[in-house]
Amino acid sequence: MEDTRVDIIQRITGWLCSGIDTSTILWLWGPAGTGKTALAHTIAALCRTEQRLLAAFFFSNREATCSDGKALITALASQLAVAIPRTRYYMNEAMTNDPHLLSRSLELQMDQLIVQPIKQVSTIIRLFKWFGLASFPILVVIDGLDECSDKTVQQEILKTIANAIQDLRLPLRFLIASRPEPHLRRAMHSVRSLLPHDGLSAIELTDDDATRHDIRVYLMAKCDEIRALHDDVPDYWPNTADIERLVDNASGQFIYATTIIAYISSPYYSPVKRLRAILGLEAPTDPEDNPYAQLDRFYALVVGDVKRHDTILQIMGQVIITKTMSPDANISGFSTISSPSPTTIGTILGLEPGDVQRCLTDMHSLVEVGKENEDIRIRHKSFIDFLLDESRSRGFHVNVEDAYIRRYSYTINSLQHRDTVIDILGQVIIAESISGSSEVDVFGYPSNSSSPSRIDRILCLQSGDTGTFLNDLCPLLLIGDEHQNIKIRSGSFVDFLLGRYRSQVPLVNVEEARAVLGRAYLREISCYNCTFFPSPSKFEVLFLTSIPNAVQSYFLSKYRPGINAELVAPILLSAAKLSVAYGAAHDLGEALSKVNLLGSWETIVRLIPWATPQLSADLGRICPLLTVNIHLNPSLQESH
Repeated sequence: MEDTRVDIIQRITGWLCSGIDTSTILWLWGPAGTGKTALAHTIAALCRTEQRLLAAFFFSNREATCSDGKALITALASQLAVAIPRTRYYMNEAMTNDPHLLSRSLELQMDQLIVQPIKQVSTIIRLFKWFGLASFPILVVIDGLDECSDKTVQQEILKTIANAIQDLRLPLRFLIASRPEPHLRRAMHSVRSLLPHDGLSAIELTDDDATRHDIRVYLMAKCDEIRALHDDVPDYWPNTADIERLVDNASGQFIYATTIIAYISSPYYSPVKRLRAILGLEAPTDPEDNPYAQLDRFYALVVGDVKRHDTILQIMGQVIITKTMSPDANISGFSTISSPSPTTIGTILGLEPGDVQRCLTDMHSLVEVGKENEDIRIRHKSFIDFLLDESRSRGFHVNVEDAYIRRYSYTINSLQHRDTVIDILGQVIIAESISGSSEVDVFGYPSNSSSPSRIDRILCLQSGDTGTFLNDLCPLLLIGDEHQNIKIRSGSFVDFLLGRYRSQVPLVNVEEARAVLGRAYLREISCYNCTFFPSPSKFEVLFLTSIPNAVQSYFLSKYRPGINAELVAPILLSAAKLSVAYGAAHDLGEALSKVNLLGSWETIVRLIPWATPQLSADLGRICPLLTVNIHLNPSLQESH
């Protein structure tokens, strides 16, 4: 808005036009709601008009695509190519030399896509400037760094920029706006140590006289607009004392000012009465009080003043969790999972069509609601913080666990092949629990594989069924081709499946899933006449060359001709390997002593076509003998 933040804008433009001939950073910082993003947009717009804007990136944790710090450099590089077209050639050359450049570290991307192209064109740009022929864009805006989804990446971005500045040959200006989070303060301290004394400066947005003046100007202008729309509002409304109390209550937060104006301007209520309600909030007297106390009281007033606030909190829960369920929550065609639209949320909560919009009618000061199929958006992050923090919101707290249970229960129960999908997900979960195993199992796959083709065989499904049945869960899963592992994107979905949320029955029973896998292994062993492993491993070779000698004299005298130790050994090996795979044993001897974890010897032998009751009994007795033999012979041992 005009006539606000004039002093701050002048300070930033002064920094932009400073005579420093090297690149510099300006950190614009302040708590939530102090207008950092609005200022960043204003500065970017001014520089764009003057053709001084090189690139801009606005992080937002409300949109998954805008919270990925790994996408920053490529976004800046694409804008650089437009602002300074001569850099495109060098970017293309870098991509040709390294086709995987976009998956490399941020520092390497910064060097190859931004620093080196700028260095290549810097000489001709400086010549143009020297002769007064043309100016060049210098400003890079990065707003909301604290809303980048990964704190480690946030710090990596700052370090990458600091390192790049030391190598750039043009006086670029990096405007970085964020909250003063502790890890960002530490990172900025480290950046300062890397740069010259004038390489990093900072502007704090706080409750100073200039900010109070800007909030006062904003409130007076907006109240004039509201008064003009209501014939029954007197000309002297609001008086100077009322405005000053609002300025005090704002505590330097523009979000407070914009929120109360939206609340007061509702066409359904008297602005005079709504302003009186707001002025009933007392200002905190103790400086040690919660800095958001006034805003919390205001939020509680807004939510408490509406009808059906319990339903509204359930709606808010669904809106909040949608963007955290998976990095790609906006995949088209999967609205039952990914969209926080009134239609989707109403279906999940069992509401009548139109009920979601009706419930939110008086929440427009905090929530943006469009048509039935348009996403609902919470306007302010501070309101989300308020709802999720029970110590602040108290009776208006949003229980995220309940929201996840509702969403995932609806999703799973809507599936055509619900029970089979749950069995598939059980196999995915136990496969992920076997970390780093490269041993090949009886199906010819790594024992920690969760590929669709392997799961088809484990669950006796038709080829391709696993991928087909999981199609409606794509936003929650990463599914490649038939031989690529299935990955569950969200930890919250795993927690739901395993029943880790309170008062929730697990859908996936891990022990039963392991038993299903064990039975599948034994079924495969039986079908292939006791053969094991298409490719011999060290484990198998030791077993097959040593165990026959230990059992030959014990077995050959008791069974029909043709039964020999070479056929008995794979049975013992398969049982031992199953125990190892399930974490039940750490070496071969221990595995043999614990094979009964996967079923009795009788169960194993029953699957062998040539088994007899005597063989079953003898296998049970020989197990301890083999265990002793292996422990006495270290050469037969192998670590899990």
